Amino acid sequence: YFALKHGASFAVINALYKAFPQAVQEEKCNNGSTLLHCACAFASSVEVVSLLLESYPEAAMKQDNKGNSPLQHACESGPSLDVVSLLIEKCPTALKMKNDAKRTPLHLACESGASFEVVNLLLEKYIFAAGEKDHLGKTPLYHACEAGASLEVISLLIKKNPSAVIQMDDFLKTPLHCACEWRASLEVISFLINEFPAALEKRDFIGKLPLHHGCESRSSLEVISLLIEKYPGSLLVHDNDMKVPLHHACECRASSEVVSLLLESNNMEHVSDAAAVEDVKGMTPLHCGCRFGASLEVILLLLKAFPAAAGQSDRMGKTPQDHAKEYNNLFGGYDEVTEIVTYVSRLVEKRVNQSSAEQLMNKFIEMEWWDGVVLIFDLYPPLSDTLEDIPLNVIPSLLSMMTCRCKFMATWYMISNRQDLLKTI
Repeated sequence: YFALKHGASFAVINALYKAFPQAVQEEKCNNGSTLLHCACAFASSVEVVSLLLESYPEAAMKQDNKGNSPLQHACESGPSLDVVSLLIEKCPTALKMKNDAKRTPLHLACESGASFEVVNLLLEKYIFAAGEKDHLGKTPLYHACEAGASLEVISLLIKKNPSAVIQMDDFLKTPLHCACEWRASLEVISFLINEFPAALEKRDFIGKLPLHHGCESRSSLEVISLLIEKYPGSLLVHDNDMKVPLHHACECRASSEVVSLLLESNNMEHVSDAAAVEDVKGMTPLHCGCRFGASLEVILLLLKAFPAAAGQSDRMGKTPQDHAKEYNNLFGGYDEVTEIVTYVSRLVEKRVNQSSAEQLMNKFIEMEWWDGVVLIFDLYPPLSDTLEDIPLNVIPSLLSMMTCRCKFMATWYMISNRQDLLKTI
């Protein structure tokens, strides 16, 4: 047993066997396992497995205390094609055996990320395994999606059991949900969508769409973009905690590119919709971002989309500023975010006079956060009279942002009183 556990060579195993051949029939070396079970679990060579099989063929049919046969152990441990082929040859009935979790060798092979060749062999020998469900209602396709299987493996499983792609497990998840939850590749997710587009609109037992899971697992920008492209309405779908995908992205510290995509994919006149949504705890995405340490770039995007969130309290009576302070106290390095959120909170609640607003404007100019400058102009139009230090090349973009986002009177004040700036365009 210890020689097998530590990967001893065939020569060592053979010498030990010759010294004590009765050991191969011991069935209690490890939770009811025989040495053949152990060899398969420890990914021993085909030579070692062959020796143990020849010495005690009956072991191939035995199940340990968890209901696993040697073939199931082999499939679970990243199997070699030679070992799996040998075990099937000696005991074909093992292909249909289920362990205590109702998992067949194919379930375990898919769960462990087995090669296409191994999966193909298991299906060739017992095609109905592709439709078997475990104790959670999962077919092998689910486990393959969770394990990051190749497109080749995924397409093979669906080819052998086409209905698997539309089935839901006991948690009401489709294979697409699982693929998004476990960060499957873009090509796999694209393939699953093409096979069953309606999965994009399916909500699991906690109300999550595939996009919720993709944001929560920090899937790539390309995957998130594809999910939105195929079902734009998912951006504002609430889960059972009243969270939209943007909440999950902010909680899991998604990149600024992903957060920007989630915000900008709304129609322009509704750009703040997702950023304004409150979950069951009264938290907006900005609250979530500050609580879980989202980057400064992400926080600025959220403030741009819905600055009023900076002054809102959640159900616990905490503002984004409070959450940012708590994160900074625990982990440090969050001073700048705390400072910016505090500034914007004071601005939107009109807790600053014009002199203080001018100081904040200069701070935002120094940071080159032009969205913050536009916010100040919108709240304090006369401050445009003080502009002296904005680079000329920035002014066209700044005015464009103002016409899109500021109140009419703020824009009109700029046009009426700063003709000198307009002449620079």
